[in-house]
Amino acid sequence: MKNLLASIAFLIVLNSLIAQSIPNAGFENWTNHGIYSDPTSWCSFNQFTASSGIFTCEIGSPGAVGSSYVKLTTKQISGVNPTSAIVSSAQSFAGIAPGFECGVRPQYLTGQYKSKETGNDTAYIEVLLSKWNSITLSRNYVGIGNKFIFAGTISSWTPFSIPLNYLNGNFPDSALIMMSSSSGHNAANYVANDYLYVDDLAFSGSVPAGIDELTQNTNITISPNPTTGELRIQDLELGIKTVNVYNVLGELVQSLKLESLKLEVVIDVSRWKAGVYFVEVETEKGVVRRKVIKE
Repeated sequence: MKNLLASIAFLIVLNSLIAQSIPNAGFENWTNHGIYSDPTSWCSFNQFTASSGIFTCEIGSPGAVGSSYVKLTTKQISGVNPTSAIVSSAQSFAGIAPGFECGVRPQYLTGQYKSKETGNDTAYIEVLLSKWNSITLSRNYVGIGNKFIFAGTISSWTPFSIPLNYLNGNFPDSALIMMSSSSGHNAANYVANDYLYVDDLAFSGSVPAGIDELTQNTNITISPNPTTGELRIQDLELGIKTVNVYNVLGELVQSLKLESLKLEVVIDVSRWKAGVYFVEVETEKGVVRRKVIKE
């Protein structure tokens, strides 16, 4: 009986690990499409730009881990805006939507990166967890996480850990990861030859079903929540360095970069649309994210 229970437990753990694995997460495998190659199980803008001899997604070597990594580079194409080099998962799940099968609720998306961003150009890495709704025949978001990389150059491999924010307590059935050397939200800020190199992606940790926000050990308070007019953000011990606010699509709604540490920051939210937002607060101790509702 004990052996049977142990076998069942092992299978549960094994299935969980399989479900939350990211296809070709280390970018070791590449598929030849004739005049260009893409990471296996991923797609890029190469399919649109290769005919002009322009490649926004290329293999790099050696990797932070293993022999290769993915190089995303913003390129100028004659007659159009500079093209952002976006890579997203191309493996379909049940023929419903791009992405890969994911039946668990990870706490973080981790990996390593290098980057160069100029002026107001911004790279990003984003993960979306969703669940197919057979009644509405559409996908419902379960959780999101994103990282924006601002101006500067990071020339050595640097670890990142992106916390996932859950909109509800459901399990997802698929995940989609998107990365770009230039944010798709404002083409006017694209700068040719800015780049984002990524390797060693993985999901880690676990958020139990039924929980849409983990309690974090921090002195940061954000009130009132829900709010209609303003948000008061406080860290009376360490002080606040930056505040970034994102909507449920991962789009940057508001950003504050403080010249010096502030114990309190007040944000006017009266013009925000009603809905769910995520407030990312950076202190000397690290980054904390909280879900906020605008009524």
